Amino acid sequence: MPTLLHEDERYFAKGEGSILNRAVYAASRELITPNYHGKNVFNTGEILGRGASQAISLTYYPSQDQTFSAFAQKYAYAVGRDALTNVFREFWPDISYHLRRHHTKGN
Repeated sequence: MPTLLHEDERYFAKGEGSILNRAVYAASRELITPNYHGKNVFNTGEILGRGASQAISLTYYPSQDQTFSAFAQKYAYAVGRDALTNVFREFWPDISYHLRRHHTKGN
C-alpha cells in the first residue's frame, strides 16, 4: 500500500530532544509519514494496510468470532504494537550505547 500511495514506510528516528518528545514523535509515525517528496502526510498505507491484514486474518477464525468488535480489538492491538515498536526503534541506539558502555566499564 505505501508504494501505491507514494509514502515512505521506513521509520526515521528523531534521535534528539526530551524523552517525552521523542516517544510522542515515534508513536505518531503510525499516523504520519513522509511521502516521496519528503512532506509529512497521513499514513494512509499503514492504516488501510493494517486494517486489510486484520480483516484477512479474521477469516481464519470461526464465523461466530468474525465480528466488528473482534476486528476492532485486533486492529487496535496491531496499531498499538506498531507504535510501541517505533518507540523501541527510537530509543534502542541510546539503550545499546549505555549497555555497551556499562559492560566495558565493568571489565
